[in-house]
Amino acid sequence: MTDLGIEQLLQSDLLFKSIITLILITVLVAVRKLALRKLHKKGQKKGKDYRHAINIVKQLSHGIMFAALVLVWSSEVQNLAISVAAFMVAIVLATREFLQCLLGFLYYIFTRPFRVADWIQIDNSTTGEVYAIDWIKVTLLEVDPESLTYTGKTVYVPNNQLVSKQLRNMNFMRRYNMHNFTLTFEPLQSVLLQLPEIKRFARELCAPFRDVALRYKDLIERHLETEFIETDPIVNIETSRFGYIELTVCIFCPTDRAQGLQQQITEHALHHILPGAASGQELSKWDFRRQDYKNEMAY
Repeated sequence: MTDLGIEQLLQSDLLFKSIITLILITVLVAVRKLALRKLHKKGQKKGKDYRHAINIVKQLSHGIMFAALVLVWSSEVQNLAISVAAFMVAIVLATREFLQCLLGFLYYIFTRPFRVADWIQIDNSTTGEVYAIDWIKVTLLEVDPESLTYTGKTVYVPNNQLVSKQLRNMNFMRRYNMHNFTLTFEPLQSVLLQLPEIKRFARELCAPFRDVALRYKDLIERHLETEFIETDPIVNIETSRFGYIELTVCIFCPTDRAQGLQQQITEHALHHILPGAASGQELSKWDFRRQDYKNEMAY
């Protein structure tokens, strides 16, 4: 069959379906009008309310008309549905990442796992302060996870990671946090003998802000409904797998002073543990610097 013959066949088929459609619409409209007119006359004659029956006739006629048209044009409707479905699939595949970002934003709206100005950590890799959030991304001011200080960098995180990645709210660590660090010494050094002095010095450094730390500890534990914070400094001694002595210090302290406190405790431990490091003149200078630091903390 030539192309001309196929085209003529298609045209004749469309013409036939168009004629059938007009006939169906005409017949159904005429039948509906006759039925409605009969119901109106019957209602007026008997004095009854036939509005419910009239509504049923209208809806039924619309349904029959729609079903008849679908049957007549079924092949064309099927082709159209396939084309629309293919187009929608292509659109979804092309915009999948953006759709996931929109879903991530909806997840944020309904669950509110954090707010602007909170500290969050995403997938144990990105830590920062939430600066802004929109339909597509979360803007973070990056924070170093070790020192908990701002790095000066801005990080843009797609919203889809809010759903697919692990999310931690670290807002309670903005002011106070559990700061841990480890000092390593040779096994021949007298670490054990100086352990009480190091504990005493750590408690002395933390004394100026102990009352504030207690209040903040109560606030955090009430919010999380569990007790896990120790306000007094913890100093433990243990050995590594290579035979070295490790001094582990844990203090609950202001976040912005954690590095300074670590440096003070480290210097004090080295002066008392390392042989020949603590001459009288050096200890005098050390005590003078320590007193300045205590005054700063009290202020």
